[in-house]
Amino acid sequence: MPDAVPLPLLFLGLCVFGSVLVGTCLWGRESTPRGVDVLFHVKPLVMRWYGVILCGGAFFVIPLLFRLTGVLRRISGNEIECFFYAGFAVECALVLFFAAITTVSGKVRDGLLEGGFSVRLCVREFLKTLPLVLVTGLLWVPILKFLRSCGLPIEIEVQPLMQLLLKRQASVPSLVAIGCSAVILAPICEEIFFRGILLRFFCSFLSLPKSLWLSSFVFAAMHGSWAAFLPIAAVGYRLGRSYAESRNLAVNMTIHGLFNAFNFTLAVTYAHCYVA
Repeated sequence: MPDAVPLPLLFLGLCVFGSVLVGTCLWGRESTPRGVDVLFHVKPLVMRWYGVILCGGAFFVIPLLFRLTGVLRRISGNEIECFFYAGFAVECALVLFFAAITTVSGKVRDGLLEGGFSVRLCVREFLKTLPLVLVTGLLWVPILKFLRSCGLPIEIEVQPLMQLLLKRQASVPSLVAIGCSAVILAPICEEIFFRGILLRFFCSFLSLPKSLWLSSFVFAAMHGSWAAFLPIAAVGYRLGRSYAESRNLAVNMTIHGLFNAFNFTLAVTYAHCYVA
């Protein structure tokens, strides 16, 4: 590692520090009494449990189909490039699937865009997410180490995608593909399912607080990373509250996209500064 911190990383670090500081201040402001209480409400989704499971199964079935057919593997012999392009193709298929679900099913479509779009809410919730992720991440690491000391087979590793980004093992076209996937496509399909379908389904027989926690834990579990389970659950909880406040899924997609763009920029900048 070089002795001097590269200028791009230094600038990005200052931006991160400033963003976390602003987010912390927003948390402090929220803890003080406000003149007008914000109404939190989610319109319940009347759907059979097997319909919800079938929708969630798309996150496993579609990647499995791409893996079994091996179409991208035949196009490119580079294993790493295949991983990036396959991720982009899977996200495209998922977006098409959930777009079809919302188009065909009036039950799903009804209630997704009831409220207005607020840029201020998007920026506020994104900034408040940063210190929350930092705190939960710091708390989660010792908990994981304790669980491992108890004999549980838990691997404390970052997600495979982040590992490849940090190792700088991607070309510019594949970086563009995975960037579009993380910042645009993934927020669309994940928000439609986890907030637009799953959260509303839980609200049909549970209270809103219980539904928020339950859907956020499912959201974290389906990301398949023990190392980031609690931080991802915290992000899912904030996204659920944002939807309950705005009643507009476009707000959630924007917050989600901003958060993924933040992480993607950090990983790529660090890799290009420190990885040969």
